[in-house]
Amino acid sequence: MIETGYHTLRVRHEDNICFVQLYRPEANNTIDDRLVAELADLLERLDERVTVLVLEGLPQVFCFGMDFALVRKLAKDPRPVPACSTRPPSMTSGCAWRPGRSWCCPTCAARSMPAASGSSPPAIS
Repeated sequence: MIETGYHTLRVRHEDNICFVQLYRPEANNTIDDRLVAELADLLERLDERVTVLVLEGLPQVFCFGMDFALVRKLAKDPRPVPACSTRPPSMTSGCAWRPGRSWCCPTCAARSMPAASGSSPPAIS
């Protein structure tokens, strides 16, 4: 089965294996906020029968790292961007983000915090 609906990923399943190809050929597979949001969405939706995930790149490049266009954007406007707001509309049905909130949901809050901080996600108001 091949999943569609993602712009930056190509996904296929073979038995208990999920193959995920990073797919941003125009940007040498650099990681941007959309790719992160789509990958997080995919991981949340994986069937419990999947026991192996294979992450693949393009034939010419696996990944060039962080997209510097995103880094420049964040440097100019350091306010947190809810990860759910970068998802296609078909993927935001469970998102609680509304203008005025810093975070849309605990999942996005946790994704946006430094991994080594050890702190809990901020409360949703």
